[in-house]
Amino acid sequence: DPCEDWLREDEVKALFEAAAQDRMGGRLSRVERWLFLAYHTGRRTEAIERLKWSQVDWEMGTVNFEEPGRPKTKKRRGVAHMNRT
Repeated sequence: DPCEDWLREDEVKALFEAAAQDRMGGRLSRVERWLFLAYHTGRRTEAIERLKWSQVDWEMGTVNFEEPGRPKTKKRRGVAHMNRT
């Protein structure tokens, strides 16, 4: 059966605060970057980990999680639209 557990707002905030503790010199930590992308795009870990800067279109405000040359499967990665955050 699918998992029906959801994080409350205070739990999400606590996750982001814990990830921020690993910052060095004001830059986002790797965990913080992953958490940010996972939370705001809803994408799977592998799609986030394999993301390259060339897949980010700042002018159009999109992130294309489809990997060039990767066979298409039922678990499509698709394009995520950036929000103000």
